[in-house]
Amino acid sequence: MGDIMSDQTPGPQDERKWTKRMVLLRQVLRFLSERGPTSWAILYFHFDKDGTDEIGLALGHLATLKHIELEGTTLKITELGREQLKD
Repeated sequence: MGDIMSDQTPGPQDERKWTKRMVLLRQVLRFLSERGPTSWAILYFHFDKDGTDEIGLALGHLATLKHIELEGTTLKITELGREQLKD
């Protein structure tokens, strides 16, 4: 996701970052699935408590994959997003 490619094998820190990002993506999808369409501001408030903006990257990634869609200032899960939760 925008990271510079290298010839080095990913280390444990890279694996932790990837795992953390994947967990966040699933948490966002689950949140939207359970609570329905939600303001992006509420998602930021709920998921970005430490101010890292990982939620912004996650929302962008989910939107690119068409797992969520934006209607005005509200985000909702798509059918593709629901399918991801079945895995």
